[in-house]
Amino acid sequence: MSMAQGSNCSAILVEEPTEGFIKVSYRVGSSHPLHTAAGGLAILSNRPASTTDSEAVRLARQQGYSITQGELQRGAIGIAVPLKFPTPAVLPEYSIGVVALEDLNVELATQHIQAIATRLVAELAQS
Repeated sequence: MSMAQGSNCSAILVEEPTEGFIKVSYRVGSSHPLHTAAGGLAILSNRPASTTDSEAVRLARQQGYSITQGELQRGAIGIAVPLKFPTPAVLPEYSIGVVALEDLNVELATQHIQAIATRLVAELAQS
């Protein structure tokens, strides 16, 4: 899970796989510019459209998710979905996503991430 902090996107919650020989891991607190990588692009795609939006942000807004390859780490693929709260001005802004090394079923991962994002927003809205 990532959060917008000024012009950066920061990892605030990380869940690592328990299986497999090799795994990809984010460090909680690591950050990168919002306009770089799937988590930040997902956050930007949830903002009102702007003439300064990049093609990646416009595509993420249209698709409902962002996908990047090799932006933060060569060979890594990232998919992220913005958390869309009922009140649009909810701050801070969040995204949830997954990162893998090359072998990722994009369609299946996107479906799962979108379902988790929807469920998480519903649960947080009830709190």
